[in-house]
Amino acid sequence: MNKKSVVRSGLLTFLFLFTTLGMACEIDLKVSDQFKKESYRIGDELVVEVSVILNHRNCHVDITKTKFKAIGAKIVGATKWEKKQPNTYSRKLKIEVTNDNKNDIEIICQRVCEKEGGVAKITLKKG
Repeated sequence: MNKKSVVRSGLLTFLFLFTTLGMACEIDLKVSDQFKKESYRIGDELVVEVSVILNHRNCHVDITKTKFKAIGAKIVGATKWEKKQPNTYSRKLKIEVTNDNKNDIEIICQRVCEKEGGVAKITLKKG
């Protein structure tokens, strides 16, 4: 093998590993359209849509192990995870705004594994 071929092979290997192993789970959080507002009041209920794409196709961490945390609100309900495509899942969370002297609402979604996992956060105005 000449030097050019070795460099090319090394570069291709790096790009392959970078694009397949270096990516964390893609997590998207958004408020369902019918619940979007500038700010939310104590007692308001809203629905947050969650989408998770497992970039590591052979992830051994089940989708049900995904963790959620609410600050300035509480999660009062959730749908079951729905498989949309291979490695793509979605669910909806029902959120209730709480009286806890916080100015904002934060909904955090986290997946933990040795292949990087993933985290996403949505921040909403409370007032």
